[in-house]
Amino acid sequence: MKRPLMILMILITAVFAVQAQMAKDDRRTISVTGEAFAFFAPDRASISIGVETDGRTVLDAKSANDRQLQALIKAIKGAGVADKDIRTSGLNIQPVYDYKSDDRRLIKYTMRNQVVITVQDLSKLERILNDGLASGANVLNGVQFYIEDVNTVSDSLRLEAAEDARTKADAVARTLGATVLRPISIQVSSGGGYPQPMYKGMQDEMQRMSVASSSTTEVSAGEIRIDATVHVIFEIE
Repeated sequence: MKRPLMILMILITAVFAVQAQMAKDDRRTISVTGEAFAFFAPDRASISIGVETDGRTVLDAKSANDRQLQALIKAIKGAGVADKDIRTSGLNIQPVYDYKSDDRRLIKYTMRNQVVITVQDLSKLERILNDGLASGANVLNGVQFYIEDVNTVSDSLRLEAAEDARTKADAVARTLGATVLRPISIQVSSGGGYPQPMYKGMQDEMQRMSVASSSTTEVSAGEIRIDATVHVIFEIE
């Protein structure tokens, strides 16, 4: 019984010590939030595209899928995509049943194979997308635009946000007859919104789509907004 009681006394003493230390901290402070943002044109894109096929057996579905996927890969390579910029992102096959009858009846098997394409040169984006769809791809999960060296951009904006925080603190303190001293607490956050690409001339706007070889898909990259926020607590006198 003595050991638990001793531990409890130590914990109580520690709590009172922290509270006493906090009570002694009578520093005057000011809390501000610095912000910075900028719009940038993306220099990279990622396309998630693939094929979905049906078959009476697993082998039938796979054989059809393999043929269409090979045609898709050949088309996007012909449009200027390197091997290293193509990777498999999803591969699955599942049975489809008819549940309307009393006994569950197998109708077919469905196989989906998706790849993610990294587009290094945005001037080739529309051709890659159109050639891929024309080759027989019937699954398109979208196009994602981004900036390759986003960390450098974010670092620059964080510095601007920190300067903004200091400027705000100085302005408020000066108005109130105070002087800003050193920062006591700093919290940094950043983020960026990726624009949704705009598709035109699509036969179907749903996630799965079949596009006739004569139609084209135009994509507008737009701009990407990147934000940085710095929350700072300054000591003042």
